[in-house]
Amino acid sequence: MGDAVWGDAVWMVLLVGVVALVMLLPMLRARLAGVKRVAPTDVRERLDRGDPLFLLDVRSEAEFAEAHIAGAVLAPLDRLGGSLKAVREDAGERPVVIVCRMGPRAVAAAKVLERTGFGDVAVLDGGMMAWVASGGATKALHRR
Repeated sequence: MGDAVWGDAVWMVLLVGVVALVMLLPMLRARLAGVKRVAPTDVRERLDRGDPLFLLDVRSEAEFAEAHIAGAVLAPLDRLGGSLKAVREDAGERPVVIVCRMGPRAVAAAKVLERTGFGDVAVLDGGMMAWVASGGATKALHRR
């Protein structure tokens, strides 16, 4: 093979590596932060069985309106502190699964919930990106 072909192959391998690293960073951050994670397939199976989960979506209103998991409750991370009482009342004793786009906001929210006494808190591993990639269904808010 010529040098140009080898050069292209090296760049392709590097590109694939960078993309894989970007996709894995949220999961790595969650693991390093000591936050419990749950795989999208596990959440879907638990929802299908009727397990009582409380899905807390901490993305922006616009992101939530575009696509969210059915039954999820919106409490944007930047306003979560003022929503804790309502979240506690809505969640009750159910395990809380926190959702964001890829993971970092959910990790921050999980730390807030854990510090304020929530018991069973987990982050949706890889966020909505992983949910959709794994075949998870989404809903959108319809606007007039």
